Amino acid sequence: MAMLIEPRIALYDHLKSNSNVTATLARCIHGLCLYQGRVSSGAKNPLALIQPPISRVPTRILSGVAYRRQRLQVTVVADTQPEAETVARAIMAAVEGFSGMMAGLDVMLATVDNDRQVFFDEVDEVYHHIDVMILYRDGAAEAVETESEPEPDNGGGEIPNE
Repeated sequence: MAMLIEPRIALYDHLKSNSNVTATLARCIHGLCLYQGRVSSGAKNPLALIQPPISRVPTRILSGVAYRRQRLQVTVVADTQPEAETVARAIMAAVEGFSGMMAGLDVMLATVDNDRQVFFDEVDEVYHHIDVMILYRDGAAEAVETESEPEPDNGGGEIPNE
């Protein structure tokens, strides 16, 4: 059985390979400022953080799981609002409407479900949260082909005329 790549990791690889996203995050002194789960100490803004999954829901049909949906949040942290919006737009453009293979994950459709900005005066940073919904198939979720319906059994003979 093939090993399923987590949508969070597939999204990370997808964003890391997108030239528009990498160009907007190129100021980081430790390389690309794209993180999963935690931000490295000493990281410079702007940066993007892929949070752990918000939800993971299978969609079922009679024969089993047809596909799965996972909601992820990407948080952009920047010093200014224009900088946060530039990075957020690049991430949204890389994700919105994507379908196909994403780092080994069979993505039916990736969409931006929501985005919003939050300002924290105490830290003097702008946070732009982007909710990403990924619909994907995995090896266990492939639909099982249904059997054809058998013909009615009349006992092997014809129905007599009365």
